[in-house]
Amino acid sequence: MKKSKLLLVSVLSVVLCIVCVMSSASTTFSWFTRPKSLTGDKLQLPGQTYEIANGKNISFVTYESTDGGENYGSTPVTNFNNSALAPHTRKMYRTDVTNSGSDPQSVSLFLNNLKIGAGNGKFYLGVNSPLKTYKPYGNSATSSGDLIEAPSSECVKNIYVGFASDSGVDVSKFYLHYWNDNGLADDAPVSTTKVGSGKYNPSSCGGSNHNASIGFTVYAATIPSEATRVKLKYKNGNDIYDGYDGGDNTDLVNKNTVLFYRWSDGDNGSNKDHTCYGNSGTPAGISKYYSSAKVKVGSTINITPTYSGGSVTYVSSNPSVASVSDINTGVIKGVKPGTATITMTVCGKEYSDKIVKTITVNVYSESSDDQAFVPVVTNVRVAGASADGTSVESIFWYIKNDSDTTLSYTIDSLDLTL
Repeated sequence: MKKSKLLLVSVLSVVLCIVCVMSSASTTFSWFTRPKSLTGDKLQLPGQTYEIANGKNISFVTYESTDGGENYGSTPVTNFNNSALAPHTRKMYRTDVTNSGSDPQSVSLFLNNLKIGAGNGKFYLGVNSPLKTYKPYGNSATSSGDLIEAPSSECVKNIYVGFASDSGVDVSKFYLHYWNDNGLADDAPVSTTKVGSGKYNPSSCGGSNHNASIGFTVYAATIPSEATRVKLKYKNGNDIYDGYDGGDNTDLVNKNTVLFYRWSDGDNGSNKDHTCYGNSGTPAGISKYYSSAKVKVGSTINITPTYSGGSVTYVSSNPSVASVSDINTGVIKGVKPGTATITMTVCGKEYSDKIVKTITVNVYSESSDDQAFVPVVTNVRVAGASADGTSVESIFWYIKNDSDTTLSYTIDSLDLTL
């Protein structure tokens, strides 16, 4: 007899782990893992009791409140979808679980197939009784995704440095000393890659005694966007930085080109080195950009930076994950879940200088906003019916849009499980 009872309890325990009882008598899996059978007809842990029953005689019905939870309607709610839940508002429900049998039972209530729509709305699920909980669900995904701005220290701009074609200097020894009034100060090497050429008249940028136009080969030095002043320097054989005449350049917008030239000067005809400041087409520069972005499959995100220069282009390392519909626009589309690197190139307006930055784009699926089983409450004990009638346990719960933007969502059903 004892062996038969033990076998019966064991079989029943297995069945109850996979069967849930709903008012419509349909079934689903329970997400709750119960402890092993201990004694009698109960599953028990110290301080906790989970009633074993076959699910018969259990039913439930849900009503919605229209006055903030003071009163609840008399018409049962069967559709929990909502296409427009206003910002910072909630929908409050009371679910009555009825046990008409004589045996107590432990039940759990959950939302089946919660799907959060696009938009900035944030879906929260709360319970006031028999316990208090408040929890967000889904990623609160937006159609525009999420953008993470790069640190200001990563934002840079080019300054042109032109050397007179007959100067015969070693460009690799030249630097631009840059600084601002906020403590920024350092040196940036002049790139040895030629970006263009042109003619300048030194008299137009401070060298009033030199009226002839001079041909210059143009290079670029990359400095922080926050720098407001520069001065040309070079490194001599003792690694000592020396500045050239011409004063400080404090107008990097209208004098974006540092010019170096040699001129026969003085009564003895000796050559002297000079610098002055001219103007060319706007060099490439970035004052703000996004180092990473997150976008949902099927949605787009705009990663266009704040930049100066002539143009900016975009190339995806993995178009099957994140695609660039037009290389000249910063609109990126999420194609499938994964990660792609977008290479962004800002080009100067007149010369061939450029600044290259990379943006990591994480593409996630709509399914990451879907929740197959969202627990409202778990293992609520519903007492057995008394001689006076059925036993009813009421669960007070609510859905809230905890954001400043309208929320849309769908819920296939509200289900009960053992």
